[in-house]
Amino acid sequence: MKIRVISDTLFKRSPKLSNQLSESEKVFVKNGTEFEIEFYVEAPERHLKVALANQTLGDDEALEWYVYQPDIKLEESPVKLQVISDTLLKLRPVLSSQLSDREKVFVKTVLSSICSLTCRLRAIISKLRSPMPSLAQTTAIPGMPSTRMCEYKAPASR
Repeated sequence: MKIRVISDTLFKRSPKLSNQLSESEKVFVKNGTEFEIEFYVEAPERHLKVALANQTLGDDEALEWYVYQPDIKLEESPVKLQVISDTLLKLRPVLSSQLSDREKVFVKTVLSSICSLTCRLRAIISKLRSPMPSLAQTTAIPGMPSTRMCEYKAPASR
C-alpha cells in the first residue's frame, strides 16, 4: 500500500495543530513524495495514522506518523491474507465479548486458506465462501484493506 502527498504537508507525531507541536514532533513533506506504508487507521481531526514500511522520518527516525487526510492520496495494492489458525475478525479492537454478532465473524482455517485482499481507504470487507452457503459471512474492519475476492481452497486429499 502506498500514500502520495498531493499538497505540501506536515507529518506529525500526534493529530494536533502544527503550532501546538514542537519542531521535533513534525516533519515537512513536499508535494509528490510517495511512501510505502504497512497500515493506516483513521485518527481525529481528519488525520490518518500511518506506519511507514521502509523508511523513517524525523530526528527520532519514527515509523508512525499522523498526516492530514486531504493532503494525501492512498493508492491501492493487492494484499494476501492467509488464516493459519481459527480466529475472529472483529469490527473494533476490543474483547470479542464486548461485540455484537454483527461486529465479529469466526473464521475457520479451512474456510479461508487463501483470501485475496485489495486495499481501500476506509475498511476491510472479508467475504468468506465455503461449500455450505449458510457459512458465508461478511465483515468490515475500519482502517484496513477491503476485499475484492476471497477464494475457498479445499485441503488436499491425503
